[in-house]
Parts: sequence; C-alpha cells; structure tokens
Amino acid sequence: MVAVTASSRAGRLALVAGAIIALGAAILGPRPVVPLYDGVVPVEPYRWLDPPSGAAGDPTSASATAAIVNGGNELIALATDEVTPQAQIFASPGSLVLPPGTRSLNVSIAPVRATTQPADGAIAGNVYRILVTNQSGTLVTAPDSAKVSIVLRSPDPATTEGVIEAFDGTRWHTISDSGSTLAGSFVGVVTSFGDFAVVLPGQVPPSSSATPVPTPTSVAASPSEATEGPGASVAAGPSPVQTVLRIGAPIAALVLVALVAVIGLRQGGRGRRSGRR
Repeated sequence: MVAVTASSRAGRLALVAGAIIALGAAILGPRPVVPLYDGVVPVEPYRWLDPPSGAAGDPTSASATAAIVNGGNELIALATDEVTPQAQIFASPGSLVLPPGTRSLNVSIAPVRATTQPADGAIAGNVYRILVTNQSGTLVTAPDSAKVSIVLRSPDPATTEGVIEAFDGTRWHTISDSGSTLAGSFVGVVTSFGDFAVVLPGQVPPSSSATPVPTPTSVAASPSEATEGPGASVAAGPSPVQTVLRIGAPIAALVLVALVAVIGLRQGGRGRRSGRR
C-alpha cells in the first residue's frame, strides 16, 4: 500500500478547506432580488402557445401574492420559467395605485391566444396577459412616473426592431418607453394591466377574422383561480419551499464534504501507518 505523505495530506486539507469556503459563500452571500440580466445571457428556444412546425410549445405561466406594507405594495418581481424568461413584471415598493380597502395583491402572467393583430405590424411570439389585482379582483394602476415595467422576449434573439404594444379592448397601441434590451427582449413602462405582446412594426399582419376580446377589468379574487404553472415565481421574496431548497441543499453539500474529508484523512492515516510497517 502506498503511504500518504505529509504534503499529500496537506493538499487534501487545502482542497477540502477551499470547498467549504466556497459552499459557505454560496450560503451566506447576498442574493439578487430582481433577476437582471447582464453580459452573456443563455437563451433557450422560444416556447409557443400554438407552436409553428418544429418549434417548442408549453410556455410557462407565473403567479404570486404580494403583501401591502405601510399602505403600499411591497416589491414585485415576477417572471415565467423559461431561460431567459419570456415575460416579466417589476414594480418597486409603493409604486402602484391601490383601490380603497386593498389588503393584498395577486400578480399573474399567462400566455393567451391573439384574437386580432395590430394595424401597424405583426405580433412576434405569444400574447401575455399580465394582471395585478387586489384581493377582490379589481385591477390596480400605476402612475407613469413609477416606471412599473414589463419585459417580453421575442422568438428570435437577434430581433432589435420591435416594441411592446398593449391591447385596450379595441386596438393595439405602443406602451411608454418601449424598446429593446438584449437577446431579443423588449422592455416597456405600464400604467395599467392586461394583454401585451412584442410587435414588429411595418410587417404585414396575417389575415384574421377573429373578434377582439375586451381587456379584462377584473379577475377572480381566489388564489386558486389565479393563473399558475411550472413557471410560477414569487413576487417580493422566496416561498418557504424555495428557501428550504436554496439553503438546505448547500448545507447538505457542506455536510457531505465534511464527511468525505473525515473519511479521506482516516484512510490517509491508515496508509501512513501501513507504509511505516
């Protein structure tokens, strides 16, 4: 049997110490609250509600509940589950105009079928219904100065010439501060909620005889009736399950590293004793 030297034993100790430090940093280090994307962004194929031939389907939805703190909304940061998300909403604390008697807010994002095309272009990807309501199902609003924002991703990551438009029940119109970010995503400021889509201006929209569906003025107040799906995310903080998974998994890994270290050092000691014999 090969004896374990002092230098090899020190190397093992250094490796274990480095792993423990890295895991400790992962557990205790600060975590971003809002998923901002900077630098190289991974982009999976776009998921269509009605996929063209050869395209991916099953787009995700998201829903969450936000509390009322000191008379205003807490931070809202909700996104669908794709990489990168196909639809997101961000609202800073206290930025929403709440109806009297509001005790909590329901936030939801869901892909819906387009019922009509804009007059000035063609919809790229899915239409997304993004709603923020109080516990009674009444839609809230936001002043333009609050810069409550939505982000939508187009099917083609190389798309740069596009805007976000909203459907008001009669026609599509461009929302405020609508422009490209990166990876084919577009951001816009909203003052009300409903149906939104990325529109490619100047393109000829496909012919359609569908009748527009009015923009929703209220939704069910019950959380069980809110839109949910595999992309559900949490507004203003992780759920208890997410917290357990986020913290418990690194701790379990840390324990495993410690066990491996103990076993390795014991085996090293046995090898050294065997070498001396």
